[in-house]
Amino acid sequence: MREIKFRVWDKEEKKMLDDSRATWILHTRNHVPYSDRYVLVQYTGLKDKNGKEIYEGDIVESAWNNAIEEIKDIRSVDWLLSDGFLAGQENDGCLMGARVIGNIYENPEL
Repeated sequence: MREIKFRVWDKEEKKMLDDSRATWILHTRNHVPYSDRYVLVQYTGLKDKNGKEIYEGDIVESAWNNAIEEIKDIRSVDWLLSDGFLAGQENDGCLMGARVIGNIYENPEL
């Protein structure tokens, strides 16, 4: 079963907040006025070849052909696996053929 975790992109502060802050925002957004300030991004349940967690919005590079792709949502990981982009073994939740090189929020130039 996939671990459910989130990160939060704070549009005003222009920084990524960790899982504990994301959890607080998830719990409070139904009780306080909620704006478009925060973008919640979900953990895919997988890690790259270096053990870094892969979240929606992350930019990954294929170890096989150096192609770069955005993880749009959890389903896109399945597509990239079946398409061969992330070809390689999945070992204990690690994609041996992928490396996170940034995300669309902190690295829009990618």
